[in-house]
Amino acid sequence: MACGGTTQSPGLRRRLAQCSKAVAAIACLIVALTASSLAAPSAPAPVKTTLTVTTSDGYARLVFTAGEYIDGSARQAGNVLIISFKQPVDVAVNRVAEQAPDYIGAARRDPDGKAVRMALAQNVTIHAMSAGEKLFVDLLPADWSGMPPGLPQDVVDELARRAREAETLLERQRAAVQAKKSAPIRVHVASQPTFTRYVFAVPSETGVSADRAKDRLVLKFDSPETFDLGDAQAALPKTVQEISSELDQNSALVRFILAANVDTRTFRDESGYVVDVVNPPTDATVAADGTAPADTMQQGAAGEGGAVPSLADAAAKIS
Repeated sequence: MACGGTTQSPGLRRRLAQCSKAVAAIACLIVALTASSLAAPSAPAPVKTTLTVTTSDGYARLVFTAGEYIDGSARQAGNVLIISFKQPVDVAVNRVAEQAPDYIGAARRDPDGKAVRMALAQNVTIHAMSAGEKLFVDLLPADWSGMPPGLPQDVVDELARRAREAETLLERQRAAVQAKKSAPIRVHVASQPTFTRYVFAVPSETGVSADRAKDRLVLKFDSPETFDLGDAQAALPKTVQEISSELDQNSALVRFILAANVDTRTFRDESGYVVDVVNPPTDATVAADGTAPADTMQQGAAGEGGAVPSLADAAAKIS
């Protein structure tokens, strides 16, 4: 008599072995399904596309219009027109045969959405053109002579507009890159009793325009210069609240935010472009009759195109 053991009948052992094999097979199937679902990339969503058909001027034109750029082509295989797309499209083609019965007998879209197939009702020459979000497919009859039809004028105008915008954007990018490569132009500052002078050492060929509003002065330089405003921002006078600069397309802007009732004078001299921000008169600089003393007026006078008597003194104090 055996002790501490377990006896099993041969039939029970066979059933247990069969169950083990079934469990193993199910586990392998689950692993395979999981691996295939992880490995298979998700298909891109079809691009919503509309199709218009016209049969004027002696030929048929199919126009596919999508919400984004579509890359398509057309070819003929026997009496079948195949229009292929790089990405799947969602387009209805069930009414094409009704709209152009002399050219198309039937049409269908492939299940994957990457092609449209049409049975041709006559011998034609295929001419396809891509234009942004549109694909034009022309069916020219056998007796067609001359050049194939061109794009509609509104499409040509739109493509030209986009080309100009792309060229402008490219120029801006180039200008921005060039501006980053160029060393910033240091803006020098000189303080006088009656005004604070800012000197922008730009070349003489650089055009500058000044736009003065109630509480600000905006300088526009017609080249994408960058400015070092460290000295100007380090010690702002009471008449100036803020100075900042930025690139604007192919130009540069410098903005002065000014205190109320502050006068400014701008002019160009041999050192560059000059901005004088005039200090308001104080009791020490105003005579008894209410007018500024002659020497103070002479020292602060600087106008567009006029003499600048205090330029030498101001330049001596420029850091």
